[in-house]
Amino acid sequence: MADLSKALFSLNGEYPKLLPGRFRLPSGVTRYSCDVTLEEVTLCGYQGPVKTPEFDSQVEKLIWDSSSLTFSVGKLSPEDIKIAKDRKYRSLLEGELASIDSNYREKLTEQGQYKYDAYYGKILNLVSSDDLLDESSVPTKTFSALDTIEGRQEALDTFVDDFFITKMRFNYEYYGVKTWEMEHRSYIYDYLRTEFVVPTGWVPSGQLSPDQKKAWEDSPYFA
Repeated sequence: MADLSKALFSLNGEYPKLLPGRFRLPSGVTRYSCDVTLEEVTLCGYQGPVKTPEFDSQVEKLIWDSSSLTFSVGKLSPEDIKIAKDRKYRSLLEGELASIDSNYREKLTEQGQYKYDAYYGKILNLVSSDDLLDESSVPTKTFSALDTIEGRQEALDTFVDDFFITKMRFNYEYYGVKTWEMEHRSYIYDYLRTEFVVPTGWVPSGQLSPDQKKAWEDSPYFA
């Protein structure tokens, strides 16, 4: 007995397939593909096992010859290559949709939810489209752990420390610069632009007393 469950066999010259998990011999005895002899498989009309040659599925294909019961390798046409790529990337995108965690979106910030909806919206449109897909069709996932409410708060707690806040106060009081309103490619400043409120104890630029101005000039923030 042998395990032939992963071997390919041809029935009546047809394209090779895996054996049925369970089948009946001419004698009426039941056999399983994982526990059967090659002679018993042959008695049921199967021929093989058929060897599959190595090939590059991106540019090549297998060609079955029913007369010799063998595979040969042929070149894919340009159209076949496009279809093969479409099948590959469509499968990847469908897998991405199937793995969606419906609870994850609720853990995202408002901006994170926007990125989430845009990403999966693009994928849904692509898999519903009749256009042939390739590697350039796959959208980039732009949301990350930093787009979660918890992840953003942890990052803010780490980055926006006392030194950072005091530096903002120095720029505000001494130079009159509202650094939190400046354009930065950073989720930190995206947050500060919408959420930060000037504390009541901060003095607007131009209203510092000589002593307050001198204190800033003697501080490590003045450089």
